[in-house]
Amino acid sequence: MAVTQLVAGQNITIPSDRTYCLSLHITEWQWGVIVSRQDGSVGLLRSDEGVSIKDDSVLLNLPDIPESIEKLTIYIAADTSRAGNRTIDPTINMSASLSDLVDDEKYANIDISHQLTGQTAVNLIEVYRRNDTWKVRCILQGYKEGLFKLLESFGFTSDSYATAVASAGATFSTTEVVQQDGNQNCGDASITLVWKSGHGILRSAARYCLGKKSIPESDLRIGCFYELENGQRGIIYSIEEYLDGSFDGVPYIKVSRAKNKHFEQLSINPRFRYKLNRCLVFVTMMDAHNSWEGLNVSVNFQLPDVSAQKLSPTTLMVKPIYGVAMIKFNNEKTEIMPLNENFQGLAEMDLAFSWGLLWHGINNSDNKDQT
Repeated sequence: MAVTQLVAGQNITIPSDRTYCLSLHITEWQWGVIVSRQDGSVGLLRSDEGVSIKDDSVLLNLPDIPESIEKLTIYIAADTSRAGNRTIDPTINMSASLSDLVDDEKYANIDISHQLTGQTAVNLIEVYRRNDTWKVRCILQGYKEGLFKLLESFGFTSDSYATAVASAGATFSTTEVVQQDGNQNCGDASITLVWKSGHGILRSAARYCLGKKSIPESDLRIGCFYELENGQRGIIYSIEEYLDGSFDGVPYIKVSRAKNKHFEQLSINPRFRYKLNRCLVFVTMMDAHNSWEGLNVSVNFQLPDVSAQKLSPTTLMVKPIYGVAMIKFNNEKTEIMPLNENFQGLAEMDLAFSWGLLWHGINNSDNKDQT
């Protein structure tokens, strides 16, 4: 069949009994999926049946999408955190394509860059239900003011967007939204883990959205030992919900993870920086892998008043705990001290740095009984 080249305002009808892959080919732009429901509520994509994110693609198994979902909106926004001090070129070649996931038959293309006129955030495409029929509409509505203005058009405020990010495990920074809304101006404080699948464990993309029991999971975890100024110590770890921490309460650090994407993040509340003394950031390699080689692990540090840093394991050791860095918050100055050390378990790492947590004899990297 002929592939439709979609332009702004154009829509097509797609068969409702199939599974699709909407692939994004973008550079230095972040993106997300806004879910609109029949009751009028909106939010960022969570783990709704039939819809998931795999790398730079949205996977849509239309028969499994709940009837409560009326529309999915994919947006893109210039990602200034990747560009650093450079000006992002909005004319760089970017595109999107919609294909059948099973037989790879392509239905539509969108040439994004040639339809932009200086916008830094764009409402790109809608996948919506109309009278039990699924349609795809090219929107390409741009906002020169950035991501917050786009989200504002859906009814998000800075607070509701931050809440949506936390509940969705999303990968997008709230910095731009917070600063433009004017409620805060304390900057983003985050440590982000990203990686790629290792050799020999590549999985079919179909498992990420086919069937109600197919729940994708991350295969690395991020966490940290923390110490407050009052001496209180503990652990934040993405392996269990009760170890997620808290952003607005003690210890002012919270972890989030995207179950269907190789992304995990520690968010530090900069308003309470004065209550923090230090934290030891670590990454654990779960049972799906037996070597750091080929994972392309990157831990990105974005902290106020500190130059951004990107750290990766360079050792040939295969121990499952990667001690990434020590962060010190004392004396009104934040310091990042790279470690690049490996350990067999968290208790071993605790002992090496004399942290003093109670492990009850635990020495396994993925044991869930830690306190």
